[in-house]
Amino acid sequence: MTARAAATYRQETRPHDAPNGNRYGHGMSRLDEAQQRLNAALTRLERVVDAKIKAAEQDGPAGVDPQQLDALKAENEQLRQASADAGERLDTAIHRLEGVLAE
Repeated sequence: MTARAAATYRQETRPHDAPNGNRYGHGMSRLDEAQQRLNAALTRLERVVDAKIKAAEQDGPAGVDPQQLDALKAENEQLRQASADAGERLDTAIHRLEGVLAE
């Protein structure tokens, strides 16, 4: 990980103090914060995989093993699916919690 990527990671994943003293911001719950961190992490992973695929395509057959390229593409698809699944589970949990709190 480059220094710039590490700094971006720290900035994206660090909870920020809000003026009201709530580190989660204006009514942001820990669940919302966790979902944001998960989405940010998956976005970063997708960028890395996409960059590797793009670099591999530019290098052509001499630069990258075709099996490695296929593995990277499969990993990227798995990450996208995991992101979608996690988002759905978090949405379901949020709706359940909202229902319980409304009672």
